[in-house]
Amino acid sequence: MWKPFKKSTPEEKITTEDVKQILHAYGDLLCDQQAPLIQDESCLPTTKERIKQALVLAMATAQNDEEKSGYKSAYLYLASFQQGVGAKPLQLPPEGFDIKDIDKHADDIKGLAQWAEKMGAEAKLLQQEVRVIEERLKTRRQ
Repeated sequence: MWKPFKKSTPEEKITTEDVKQILHAYGDLLCDQQAPLIQDESCLPTTKERIKQALVLAMATAQNDEEKSGYKSAYLYLASFQQGVGAKPLQLPPEGFDIKDIDKHADDIKGLAQWAEKMGAEAKLLQQEVRVIEERLKTRRQ
């Protein structure tokens, strides 16, 4: 199980040791999950920005395309962590869902749809960021 990494401010420079610790903690978190769709941002071992920094450095130094692809996927998966979800992760179908009682679950489904929309919007932004990162990395190698 991962230990929460020090929460830090975005201005702090990220060190090689920070990158290793962040990637290890974030990787452990992703491996420990029971596949919830959306969970609270506070579950992350450090800020999204710090995780992004670590993943960009990891992409830049990846040994092969498979490794780089894994880091890109981890970057995009950050959209699954949203501020304000709360302690209970959201999943499909909602916990306790029974199709016979679909009317009883209308609020749960509506709430999940709203969070999914927010997650989708962030996922689009993260995809754009990854495209920019890939272009910059490609330019650096030339």
